[in-house]
Amino acid sequence: MSGRVRSSGAQLGGVHHDHDANPKHHHVIFETEDGNRGYLYDPRRFGLWSWLPRRAFDRLRYLGPETLCRIVFNGLTWRARLKGKKSAIKIALRDQTRRAGLANIYVCEALFRAGISPAAAQGASP
Repeated sequence: MSGRVRSSGAQLGGVHHDHDANPKHHHVIFETEDGNRGYLYDPRRFGLWSWLPRRAFDRLRYLGPETLCRIVFNGLTWRARLKGKKSAIKIALRDQTRRAGLANIYVCEALFRAGISPAAAQGASP
């Protein structure tokens, strides 16, 4: 939404703005072993920072590919991932095991633009 992670002046996520330098909005500041500094900049406080042990990531194995990754995802890929499912299309698209990162607002907007009812059965025509 509004937060971003930055490290030693290099942008790691989000959009760079001049006001990123305002330490009032640096909610997490960290330093790596090689001396680089970073911070979580989030003026609206929607961001979350969690420090987890490596074994905690085992719980994330079930997640599908990240929405912004470079894996090609098209109609054929979706068809394969949704094959045999009976839920409404909105529920299917929000299922993080199929594709991580598709939140409610993105799914609703995509379905609206495509002219598909969120309650429609998967594979139904608009």
